[in-house]
Amino acid sequence: MNPRELLSLTAVTFLFVMGYQIFDPILTLYMREVGATEFEVGMMLAASILVGIMSRIPFGIASEKFGKQNTILIALVTLFVSTVFLYSVSEPFWFYPALALQALPMSLFWASAAALASDMAPPEKRGEAVGRYFTAFGLAMFLGPLLCSFFTVFLSYRNVLLMLLPFPVVSTAIFLKKLTKRNIESQERTEEAETNVLNSFKRIYKSRNVRALYLTQILNSIPLSIFATLFSIYCQEKLFFTASLISLLFGVRGGANALIRTPVGKISDKIGNRKNPLILSGLLHIIAFLAISLTSNYLLLVLAMIIFGLGWGTRVAVGNAFLIENLESEDRGLALSISITLLGVGRFLGSTFAGFTSPFLPANDAFKLSIPLFLSVILVLALVIKERRH
Repeated sequence: MNPRELLSLTAVTFLFVMGYQIFDPILTLYMREVGATEFEVGMMLAASILVGIMSRIPFGIASEKFGKQNTILIALVTLFVSTVFLYSVSEPFWFYPALALQALPMSLFWASAAALASDMAPPEKRGEAVGRYFTAFGLAMFLGPLLCSFFTVFLSYRNVLLMLLPFPVVSTAIFLKKLTKRNIESQERTEEAETNVLNSFKRIYKSRNVRALYLTQILNSIPLSIFATLFSIYCQEKLFFTASLISLLFGVRGGANALIRTPVGKISDKIGNRKNPLILSGLLHIIAFLAISLTSNYLLLVLAMIIFGLGWGTRVAVGNAFLIENLESEDRGLALSISITLLGVGRFLGSTFAGFTSPFLPANDAFKLSIPLFLSVILVLALVIKERRH
């Protein structure tokens, strides 16, 4: 593993994700301010997720053919353009194309960057490397909402978007300087290796563990999307929290998410077990969602969001390491694209459910209805998945 290359990629990822996470706590509040109803918010988010679903696998295949580095560079430029477009929205209808465009950078970036990070690590260090890499996401999920909490004290929702523009610019500069001077070689293959897409699909499908992990990805992402669609609006309109306090809740969740990723990755490497940490993640999600649905006390919500973040960070670090080690090197880029696509399927279902039920189903009841999905995740992990280390 080349620590400098992994550090540079992690820095680029952190800045890229900050371009999303600073605005994430108030996106739905911004949509409501412009005039969108809760139903429209759910449908608009679902439509943008659908664009991501349709683009991720083709982009994953393209990244193998044209190079992960080129794909990442396009994603960084597209993020800048999409942020400017979102800033210019003045009527609810325009959120449909604006959010659709904003979905494309993540589709382009995620699988290519994650596969590049895994290529930088030998198999025995992959859990630690993936955990460190994904800590960039967790750290951005912590610092982004904290900055949002600060900005919303003196800036309008729209003007907060202007604060996002430097992030894709700086990340592009780092990427061009540190990660495009030469082709980054994998520990197990070079970038010039040809990939037979059809054979990759077959190998991926044959793995029982991978199929089970994909199922849990869908089941887990549905309630997360319900939460993302409804929580900020619920806090502002039902609990009467300010945007600054709401953003702090997201920051607390992100902090716990960031802190747990590297340690849990190291522990799962050391004990040689991925299943049990994933089951623990499901239990933590259940506790968090139950608490969030039952309390209006801010301090208790802070505690629930910490538990939420610990569960989420554990799943990301351990789940991706487990997925990667159940695959051949040449299949990982495509498999990660499928994984994020299926996550998008769950998010689409969750946002659609939240939008359709918002006129008659209170948000806290929607959170309660999410709990059986987490129980299903635990059952799949316990009964279907078998530990198998490469």
